[in-house]
Amino acid sequence: MNVVDNKWNCVTLYHVKVLTFVIQNKFITKLIEMKKTVGIVLIAVGILMMVYTGFNYITKEKVVDLGPLEINKEKTHTVQWPPVVGIVLIIGGVVLFALDKKN
Repeated sequence: MNVVDNKWNCVTLYHVKVLTFVIQNKFITKLIEMKKTVGIVLIAVGILMMVYTGFNYITKEKVVDLGPLEINKEKTHTVQWPPVVGIVLIIGGVVLFALDKKN
């Protein structure tokens, strides 16, 4: 009984790997077909990332909870990235856009 289970397990793992490869391959080919669109999106995101180099968000943290008495503390979190990331995205978008023009 164990041999049969192992055979089915191997077959299903093989099929899952093949199906995963096919799905990823189709996804990659769709991205290659949409070079112009992906390039424009990368350029837009790159410009936004150069202009806005980060953002803040606030969370509330409960400090004391004694029955009806509740004390909360607001905590500010900062998310930042270097403007170089935006430049890299813009360059990548321009390259994809130019590659689409060649075809």
